[in-house]
Amino acid sequence: MKIAIAAVLLLGLSAGAHAQEANTEAETQNLAKIKQNLIQKVEEQIQALEASKTCYAAAKDIGGLKDCRKKQRTGLRQAGKAEKQERLEQQQKRIEAKQKRIEERKKQLQDAQKAE
Repeated sequence: MKIAIAAVLLLGLSAGAHAQEANTEAETQNLAKIKQNLIQKVEEQIQALEASKTCYAAAKDIGGLKDCRKKQRTGLRQAGKAEKQERLEQQQKRIEAKQKRIEERKKQLQDAQKAE
């Protein structure tokens, strides 16, 4: 009896450790993706700032500086809109997936009720 309990405990612990390893791998992949996205955004910001710097350096008068600032602000707005659109698309995908799971669950419950 004690051996059976010990075996069950060991199997449970090993299964839990395996699940934890799987979660760790998924978290590692997710972390790598997040890092890659953040680095890409920083690179884009650096390029935009360098373009603004070049524009400001080449400006001959106040009008030129104003034009540079206008270009910089327009670029920032467009980047913000693109990021917002991307977030909204991801949110829409999550909502659709959740709705699909709910529909599947409803169908399972209806099938279970019919079987009774």
